[in-house]
Amino acid sequence: MSIDDTMFTAIEADLFSRIDQLMGLSPNVICYDTTNFFTYIEEPKRSELANTCHSKDSKNSLNHVGLLMAVEKSFGIPLISRVYRANCHDSKLFSHILAELIISLKTLCGAKTDLILILDKGNNSKKNFSYMEGKINWIGALVPSHHNDLIDMELDKYHGTWKDKYYYRCKKNVMDIECAVVLTFSASKKRKQRHSLKRGIEKLKNEITKKWKSYKKTPRSITPGIDTMLKKSRYGECIRISVVKGKPYFEENKEEINKREKRFGKSLVFSNMLKAETGYLIDTYNEKNIIENDFHLLKDVTLIRFRPIRHWTDSKIRAFAFCCVVSMILIRVMQWMTEQAGYKMSTTVLKDELTDIQEVVMIYSPADAERKITERSAVQKKLWKIFELEKIEKQLSLHK
Repeated sequence: MSIDDTMFTAIEADLFSRIDQLMGLSPNVICYDTTNFFTYIEEPKRSELANTCHSKDSKNSLNHVGLLMAVEKSFGIPLISRVYRANCHDSKLFSHILAELIISLKTLCGAKTDLILILDKGNNSKKNFSYMEGKINWIGALVPSHHNDLIDMELDKYHGTWKDKYYYRCKKNVMDIECAVVLTFSASKKRKQRHSLKRGIEKLKNEITKKWKSYKKTPRSITPGIDTMLKKSRYGECIRISVVKGKPYFEENKEEINKREKRFGKSLVFSNMLKAETGYLIDTYNEKNIIENDFHLLKDVTLIRFRPIRHWTDSKIRAFAFCCVVSMILIRVMQWMTEQAGYKMSTTVLKDELTDIQEVVMIYSPADAERKITERSAVQKKLWKIFELEKIEKQLSLHK
């Protein structure tokens, strides 16, 4: 039997339905996003899925496999997950999965349920939003540089505040659809972006200096290799380089830095729900962080170890990816169970506490041995009870 995506569709739907009965999920609000995982598959390769792309792990020279997921907003439980060719653009990929996604959501939640899809700006295309019109509501993000009239607006012209953000709201025609557009400004986000810019510039300077020192003969001018580094870096336009006394001399491009800082802290959210409250649009879009947390969990080498993928054919890659996603679901369910019992734990703490519980074999003689569980802390005793591990304790403790 060949292994393809259709084999996993029914399993995912049944699993999601059962978990919904247990946990009470929120399948009417779905977060959609993509990521990629590096592999060590080299040419000639037997996999069509593995391709070079813009790596989320900064390993652009390696072949990658993409993973898309659509998860519910409360706990990040996937409704749909698929591996795909990593060199496929997000907007084109989304158009391929969109019809199946809407059908799955309608089947699970009922045809009359008001569904909301939360999207990243990488999925924006006129074709995608035209297809969704009348079928499903959505909240997405706009590319700031495409809407300078809003991004360059002064703070005193904003309409009000929502929690820690200032906002300006208007109606605007986006991709031939009338949308509610919300411009937000966050001071804390601006500080983080400013820090990231400063750190990125310093890192680029250090890399260029290291490259300069690697030349056996000191160059008299900026080399093509360093020019390439500047062009590839997102911070390349923020510095100017010259050669002074045989060494690279860096000068910050104040005009470019000021241009970027002027837009720091600002975001654009848009939706076809014209009557939705501004605070609802802002908060609901921010809930897409749940899928980012899922991706971080999948990439945690101490837990699931999705990367690097050590399979070489598409069928095995699909099966491996599905097993990793199911493992993530199991961890999320375990977190929910502990939270229900009053113990809110991160995945790392939960793993460390359970790993510390071990089985010991005590040998008294060649014919007499006993299995026992190590002493447990108060937290570990609680986890033992939550996951009903006492059922196996008697079996492990039997004398042989």
